[in-house]
Amino acid sequence: MTAKRIQEHAAAGTPTGAELLPAAQLSTTVTTTATNISAVAASNKFVRGSGSWITDGFSVGRSVKASGWTGGTANNKTARTITELTATDMTFGGTDGDDIVDDAGGESVTVTAWEPVQMSAQEIADLGAGVSDAADVAYTPADPSDWSSSADPGDVNQALDQLALRVLTLEEAGGGAVDAAGVTYAPADASDWSSSADPGDVNEALDQLATRAQALEDAGAGSTVGLHMIAIDAGAMHPRYTGGCEGLNWLDLGAGKPEVAYLAFDSTTQEFATFNITMPKSWNASTITFEVDWMHPSTTTNFGVVFGLSAAAFGNGDDFNVSFGTAQTVSDTGGTTNAKYTTPTSSAITIANTPAKSDTVCLQLSRNPSDGSDTLAVDARVIAVRVYITTDAETDA
Repeated sequence: MTAKRIQEHAAAGTPTGAELLPAAQLSTTVTTTATNISAVAASNKFVRGSGSWITDGFSVGRSVKASGWTGGTANNKTARTITELTATDMTFGGTDGDDIVDDAGGESVTVTAWEPVQMSAQEIADLGAGVSDAADVAYTPADPSDWSSSADPGDVNQALDQLALRVLTLEEAGGGAVDAAGVTYAPADASDWSSSADPGDVNEALDQLATRAQALEDAGAGSTVGLHMIAIDAGAMHPRYTGGCEGLNWLDLGAGKPEVAYLAFDSTTQEFATFNITMPKSWNASTITFEVDWMHPSTTTNFGVVFGLSAAAFGNGDDFNVSFGTAQTVSDTGGTTNAKYTTPTSSAITIANTPAKSDTVCLQLSRNPSDGSDTLAVDARVIAVRVYITTDAETDA
């Protein structure tokens, strides 16, 4: 397809939705989640203690998303490009690596590759991306040095603002005689543009960016498909009949202040609480993740705590005499008496008993004091559990 300037389209012409746009999506196969990944600032790399980046499918030149760093949070980033790769070392060059900070590891870190795809404007709209403003559309340049202060503009809104300002400066430099169509623009990576071709001049580049940003903004704004959080407060949970935690209690800080309900979990014996969620029809009947909101009473040292969550699903006519699936755990560190802490997000939990849409999912929360990372010498007080599910439909019709 030959790219045209906006003014070259026929007046009655309307985009068909079949025009191809470059896009990217997170890979479902080239991804790794582990607790043995460390970050090394001096050499701009992620280092894993076991396993192989190469065996997992990563390669030089691919962009990756990193998440889960709780110590060196600067290491969490939507996109970095791999410049060197061995089985254990993933290195990032240029500005992609300059913001890496040292982190010895121990957190549950996920590294996922971006997959390049081409999609029509209609396909993007059908995704229901929920984008209503260009500022919400991420943009990662092939070469950040092309942009102001040699920095990634971050989103399409910032990129358009920069380009518009720079074109205006060029036009004014010629006393108004310079037109954007006469300003040459050679992209660092032509594959970023329509039909993977050099747009040739700033006028074409701006036209393309405006069209593509508009397509994204028009693509199903307000969609509800995707990740959703279900909050379960302590009052909606109960101690397990056998090996249960303490019953519901309240933190009373005095008149005019909140009374915070909680369940207390022992520092030496593993204890449990249970709760149920009736899933919506729009649930994709797949894995879930969780976080825990918690606090602790006064203590002087050792503030680490480890929580676990497991689950089983039950549909109409299913026997409840089923074991929970394998639990996933999260670790967190407190420190201030009666302060609210929220754990990192867990790894994916596989629900036992073949879950289906609209099932009742029974969940079991535990504190794991036998885990070496659980060092808190007093009760851990659970305020709430945040359960994250993914939907694949707009409604429950």
